[in-house]
Amino acid sequence: MTVKLTYDELEKRVQLLEKEIQQLKISESEHQKAKNELFESREALRASEEIFSKFMENSPIYIFFKDQNIRPIKLSRNYEQMLGMPLNEILGKTMDELFPSDLAKSMIADDLKILTEGKVVSVDEEFDGRYFTTIKFPIFIDGKPTYLAGYTIDITEQKLNEEKLRKSALRLKEAQQLAKIGNWELNPETGKLHWSDEIFRIFEIDPSLFGATYEAFLQAIHPDDRDRVNRAYRQSLHDHSNYSIDHRILMNDGRIKYVHEECVSEFDSNGKPLLSRGTVQDITAHTLAEIDRENLQTQLLQVQKIESIGRLAGGVAHDFNNMLSIILGNSEMIMENIGADNPLRTNLEEIRNAAERSANLTSQLLAFARKQTIMPKVLDLNHTVEHMIVMLKRLIGEHIDIIWSPVENLWPIMIDPSQIDQILANLCVNARDAIHGSGRIAIETTMVTIDQAACSENSESQPGDFVLLSITDNGCGMSKETMGHLFEPFFTTKEIGEGTGLGLATVYGIVRQNSGFINVSSEPGQGTTFKIFLPRFHSSDETPATPAPVSHTPSGNETILLVEDEAALLKMTRIMLEKQGYRVLSAGRPNEAITMAEKFEPRIDLCITDVIMPEMNGRELTDKIVLFHPEIKLLFMSGYTASMIDDQGIIENERIFIKKPFTMKNLAVKIRNTLDG
Repeated sequence: MTVKLTYDELEKRVQLLEKEIQQLKISESEHQKAKNELFESREALRASEEIFSKFMENSPIYIFFKDQNIRPIKLSRNYEQMLGMPLNEILGKTMDELFPSDLAKSMIADDLKILTEGKVVSVDEEFDGRYFTTIKFPIFIDGKPTYLAGYTIDITEQKLNEEKLRKSALRLKEAQQLAKIGNWELNPETGKLHWSDEIFRIFEIDPSLFGATYEAFLQAIHPDDRDRVNRAYRQSLHDHSNYSIDHRILMNDGRIKYVHEECVSEFDSNGKPLLSRGTVQDITAHTLAEIDRENLQTQLLQVQKIESIGRLAGGVAHDFNNMLSIILGNSEMIMENIGADNPLRTNLEEIRNAAERSANLTSQLLAFARKQTIMPKVLDLNHTVEHMIVMLKRLIGEHIDIIWSPVENLWPIMIDPSQIDQILANLCVNARDAIHGSGRIAIETTMVTIDQAACSENSESQPGDFVLLSITDNGCGMSKETMGHLFEPFFTTKEIGEGTGLGLATVYGIVRQNSGFINVSSEPGQGTTFKIFLPRFHSSDETPATPAPVSHTPSGNETILLVEDEAALLKMTRIMLEKQGYRVLSAGRPNEAITMAEKFEPRIDLCITDVIMPEMNGRELTDKIVLFHPEIKLLFMSGYTASMIDDQGIIENERIFIKKPFTMKNLAVKIRNTLDG
């Protein structure tokens, strides 16, 4: 039976339908807004990655914090090696108490002066036979210098190198005074040449085997210098002038020497050359010393750049990892609340994966900037490269062929697998950018043994067995000038906005961190080859233990005090914990947490706190909280590595530390282990 509706009823239904349509439009708008926010989050993450990719260099820095009595309250862990005693025996004691001496008293007086004057001071110090440069500065609280902080760089090697250069220059001066300079005579018409015994000694040629001609002399000159020397001599005859020239000579065993030549010629009345006389002086020692000096200067400049990058890396890491924690945690929680067939799930998985990759990169950069422990594993380089090939093909593009040539039965190496990925990505992207149009990139592996003689070709190489990873492209190549700056941070030949100049510096740092070295060969128009030498791992070497994975997400019903000054991260972590069944007291500042702890009864089972916060750090906070809850367990969290926090004396045990960003499961496991431990 059909029910007839009145006009008013029909009008009401139409209005209801219009209202529902309007609500659907609003929902669609909100959905689009959410998509835009996700896109903006990804863009923000990408921008953050680019910023943080600058922080990859490694610097041996000692960090300290002292109170108004110049007693250390926090020290980096490497002070144990410097001072030869554990940190707990150093903290709280002045230098005079540790090492009674006039020097210690003087150092304390200098520190007090810095606190009094409130200025930043740089000083060079000598301690126990080593040399250090220290930057000291006061930390102001309520406008008053309350603490003394700073960092110390060990410059012993630089000092020793400077001393070596000084002594080398002194020996060279003495040698020049005592050296015998060989002399020679040449008949320009016949080409007959006479050498003194000293020249035969310099050239290391047996007189009985020498042709004693001008052509024989030219053959002893380095091929790259031969034409230049010949032109200089011929020009002097043409101009009736003397000539002076430095050039290289080649020994029979491949060694190179540097010599300085002077020449004067006699001419007849018609201007015909009659006789040329000259001298040869071995200047190898002087030339090599000059090269060493230039190399040392380059190294000193590199150290300064590394120091700056290391300081910046540590300063940004905390905030960067907080952002990653928020992205990773919220994406996980959203994924838990949507179905497997929801179209947004793929986007959320991409966000989560990007955050996890960014977290890995952050850990690498922190480790690289502060020489902290990463996660090396014994691995087959072939397997690692093979897993990376598919991603590289997407990264490089279809117009460039990737040729993969692994050698069989490759020696194992020990390295963090993600660092191999980073090396390949940086080198292959550079190769791609060097290829105009179609081209190819060849990736090869092999095994080599380096002997002492081969080490002379590369000052950073060392004898031993190495696994060799080669990446060769047929791109535009590089000039010698470009190759001279190749591994410098921020050096790039790309247009503004197309490159940061950090990719190759990162590769260099990773390889050096793993006791390897790099050889590069390239010429303009001839392509480029990078050879990465990584030490062979021997089975007798100690391998790090890998913890057993946890298959489920633990839960509990204990009471947890959560302290985090980043509001979004605090809210997200609280929700995580409540989902696991815990009762959560959350505080955005340390003083708020202290008030909660003082008033809460009967007990708080666990305190989870950020390490670096306003008002006080995590260790100072927990020292106050345990006064109200002596049995409370502690768990510290930070965007810094555990080793970096530990080096500052804030935590003593990595088991009570979790590094940001963390997943819901990782946090749950860490909490359960801490509570049950």
